[in-house]
Amino acid sequence: NKKMRNTNKKGFTIVELVVVVAVIAILAAVLIPTFSGVIAKANLSADQKAVRDMNTVLAMEEVKENILLISDAKNNLAKNGIDAENYKPLSSGYEFFWVEELNRIILVDDKDAVVYPENLIDSVGGKTWWSLSGEGNTAAIDTMNTHLNTGSVVLSGTTDMKGASINLKPTAANSTIGGANASAPAVIENVVSDEGSKVNATGDYVDYTYYAGLISVVEKDTVVTVQNLVIDGAIIGDTTNPDSARTGIIAGQVDGTLYIKNVTIKNSTVFAAYRVGALIGSVSATGKVYIEDVTIENTTVKGGTLTAALIGQILPGSVVDMTNIKKTNVSVVASEFNKAETDASKITTDANGDKWVDLNGTNYPYLSDKDYWVGTGSWSSYYATSGNH
Repeated sequence: NKKMRNTNKKGFTIVELVVVVAVIAILAAVLIPTFSGVIAKANLSADQKAVRDMNTVLAMEEVKENILLISDAKNNLAKNGIDAENYKPLSSGYEFFWVEELNRIILVDDKDAVVYPENLIDSVGGKTWWSLSGEGNTAAIDTMNTHLNTGSVVLSGTTDMKGASINLKPTAANSTIGGANASAPAVIENVVSDEGSKVNATGDYVDYTYYAGLISVVEKDTVVTVQNLVIDGAIIGDTTNPDSARTGIIAGQVDGTLYIKNVTIKNSTVFAAYRVGALIGSVSATGKVYIEDVTIENTTVKGGTLTAALIGQILPGSVVDMTNIKKTNVSVVASEFNKAETDASKITTDANGDKWVDLNGTNYPYLSDKDYWVGTGSWSSYYATSGNH
């Protein structure tokens, strides 16, 4: 007789399976929060170490030079291998801020409470914070972008951007930004615009950063009005790329129509290599600009070719009308970003007092303390003017 094979295998009963699942669930409930807590503590410890590392760098660098702007702090960190804009906390909802008055980095939680360093927690209140990552006041950025693209952003009181990097890009055909009336203008403090958009180009123009400004570009066939507004402590300009252009505190480039009325700019800095002005970087042939009742105080314009006090470049065919412009302590100086302009032998001054720089055999308009450079055709037919206002 053939031996019969025993195929009767014993398996888990339903009760046993339920018990196993229950045990696993209990273990998960106990261990997962523990693991999460361990990870959170590890992330916070890493973030604190990052703060210590950055503050060590800043303390070392401040011995060498006077730190004035968030861009200076970022550049000093970059020189020591720390890309500040991409050096973000591992802890969810946390952010690194640079405290201007102390030249130190702090770690701030999602409730805007300073958590590190402990010795600075009681000393940063009332001081100026600048976001290292450019996020800053994200709620304000979202509000402005959302409303500007549907028609208008009506602000009230003071909005502290905390170093938020913002380049508004209005898409509505008619957009406005500012306070509701001239008697109570809105205030935007501590806004940074350090990069508009990279353009694809060749030769000397590869990866230029164009169109930095509160509004990066006023597009063709678009009308934008900036009115009843105070901009205080703005830093406009690419902090990392020396090959930057079309940069202004209000707008980088105007291809459409821009109205600026009852606006004050104070305690601000704008800088780029080319086409730089306190108000607008460049007005194209299709651009129309109407400026009325504007005051600029304690503001520095840094640039090279086509850099002037108010508007860097005005192209033939455009319309620019300015009335009642007041300037107090507005300085136009050579930017440290302009390598070509550091050779004094290449800079000449013509009979009108306008400066020109020789770049690769061609004379280009150099910076001017007059209000704008106006083009009448080729590069050689530009001239600097203070306008009629």
